[in-house]
Amino acid sequence: EEVDEREISASELEVTRKIGEGTTAVVFLGKLRGVVVAVKEIRALSDETDLATIQAVQRELRVLTIVSHPNIVRFVGLVTETFPLRLVLEYCAGGSLFELLHNNWQIQISVQQRVKMLLDTAMAEEHLHSFDPPIIHRDLKSLNLMLLSPVKDNVTVPHVKLADFGFARIEERAMTQGVGTKHWMAPEVLKGTKYTTKADVFSFAMVAYEVAFRYVPFEQLDAHTVARYTMQGIRPDFEEVSLDEAPAGILEIIKECWAQDPEARPSFQEVRQQVELLQG
Repeated sequence: EEVDEREISASELEVTRKIGEGTTAVVFLGKLRGVVVAVKEIRALSDETDLATIQAVQRELRVLTIVSHPNIVRFVGLVTETFPLRLVLEYCAGGSLFELLHNNWQIQISVQQRVKMLLDTAMAEEHLHSFDPPIIHRDLKSLNLMLLSPVKDNVTVPHVKLADFGFARIEERAMTQGVGTKHWMAPEVLKGTKYTTKADVFSFAMVAYEVAFRYVPFEQLDAHTVARYTMQGIRPDFEEVSLDEAPAGILEIIKECWAQDPEARPSFQEVRQQVELLQG
């Protein structure tokens, strides 16, 4: 039954306008059976499509079809009978967390809102890591954290959902391929050595830094320099940022999560518990 429900015929889907673009896909706003949805159209899935794109799509589908959680973007279905391949996903009208934090400075964000953003993120990751074998997102960053509805002021309760599973891997062996964006990437991923769920924990530290201070970690530096610093154990400092708006206790969480040694980093269950305590 369920499989059929997820097979969407092209005639049911009305595509309205383009809302985003990535390297492997274009995202449109659409309507399916009266509901507003996001439609992720995979670029030119033809004979020439490079393997990486195909693998990314396969991984995204593998993960989205088994995962169901309030803090993860819901997979609605797949338009299979016509090209290009289209994934139909829950529409998050609030855009990305990156957009809110870094491009909408006029919107004040309260400590409570910041804690909720981090709690939602930690709960999504805790869910992924609870699978056996665990699912590693591998590309956790504010650009992949979506807001279900717009945050217009400092009293709107944010509802964050983790998206974009193009890099996600079901942890079968220790992984060694470096993917993701370097400003958020763990040292072991950058080095190409084997890594585990703890790579996502490192990326969470960088997201927590963004949420606490509204700065991208190492904002002024190019990717090469960031990679070099991260591998050397150098981290963004707290001298240049204002601690006024940051939740009390967040620094400790950030420092634990970005430990150089993956084993020293907490699990997402521990992270979630620590973030819950910030709610005070």
